[in-house]
Amino acid sequence: MTEIEDRLRAAFRADASTVRPESMRGLHDLPVPRNRQAPVKPRRRVLIPLAAAASVAVIAVAVTVSTTAPRPSTGSRHHSGGQPAARGFLTAYPGARLPTGPPPRFFLGVTLINRPGADYATVLNVYSSATGRVLSQARQPKAGLYFQAVAALGGQEFLAAATPGSHPRTAHGCDTWLYYLRLNSAGQLTYTRAVASPVPGFIGSSALAASANGQVISYATMSCVSADQLSSGKLTVEHNGGITRTWTFTDPSDPQSMSLSADGSLLVFENNTDHIVPTGDAAYVLRTNAAPGPLAQRWRKVISAVDGVDSAALSPTGAVLFAAVSSVVPDKHLTIGAYDTATGHLVRVIRVFTSVQDGPTGVSVEGSGHFALLYLLTSRDLQRLNLTTGKFLQLPVRGDDYPTSIGW
Repeated sequence: MTEIEDRLRAAFRADASTVRPESMRGLHDLPVPRNRQAPVKPRRRVLIPLAAAASVAVIAVAVTVSTTAPRPSTGSRHHSGGQPAARGFLTAYPGARLPTGPPPRFFLGVTLINRPGADYATVLNVYSSATGRVLSQARQPKAGLYFQAVAALGGQEFLAAATPGSHPRTAHGCDTWLYYLRLNSAGQLTYTRAVASPVPGFIGSSALAASANGQVISYATMSCVSADQLSSGKLTVEHNGGITRTWTFTDPSDPQSMSLSADGSLLVFENNTDHIVPTGDAAYVLRTNAAPGPLAQRWRKVISAVDGVDSAALSPTGAVLFAAVSSVVPDKHLTIGAYDTATGHLVRVIRVFTSVQDGPTGVSVEGSGHFALLYLLTSRDLQRLNLTTGKFLQLPVRGDDYPTSIGW
């Protein structure tokens, strides 16, 4: 078994007890960047395994668009699309008014680096949302700790989760430290404070969320009971006023792709309760003031799909859920849709992508709900998607800098 396969096995925490070498797809016979191997990603969960996703190579995968809009001209990075705003779609935004203005100038992303003896060694980069270029990098929080996830708190404030670089299924890899950072106008990060005590358990790359008003954070942790399995976990919501609530879950539940409404009253996450690959993924919502207890008794399923919900994010009001849904009928494609959070009904198709990678796509929505970043849709670019018009911009990112956790 190769080194990268060993790292992938270590990284697939979401399917820790079920991942086998035969369940992984083979390496593509294509050129890869220096010190990288070609990507190997599971079909259903790519937001968790940083070691898998961040080894994504620069592979030329074409992105075409299939919507009611005409196809863009060849060579253009700007693509048009979308539909007229429907009444239900407008409930996504305060006052039923569509947001205006440009996207945030920067976004933060976690990227795996090669470091002997550290399966989860990473860096936290600052990127330009206009070009996809890395502008700066946060210093390592302290020796032996590496960032795994990042979330935006609104404005220029961010929350990041750091763990030891060792395998999460060991005693040394099962605590997480939380850090608060501030981004200045020049794109430089500084630490503002650190939580004094570590959070017991491992927080994966998409198991961290923060509300746009900066008042609520949420994270899912998996506990390590042995070197062979991650069998139980907690979903935690912390309010700035000091109120903390927790809900418990056990394997195969594994909340990921977490997102909070702007006021922090509603949480959405993607979960696969059956570990069925590729089906079984669904989007669930949880009211953050729900009584503590078993998570499965408090959540509510919003949407599911035959071929799986890749990821989901709430609109600012929480009334609309943005979701990336995979389908292989009649051919493989990915739909970015807006769904009514209360009923699960599709409100609007925002964009349809074809010729996508063989693996789930991450969606990160900025605080106003105007723009989203799509990552792992292809192995070469990020897509900056205008959620109100369906237009998108391809952001080329170097293979070594490809992020697998994004906050903006």
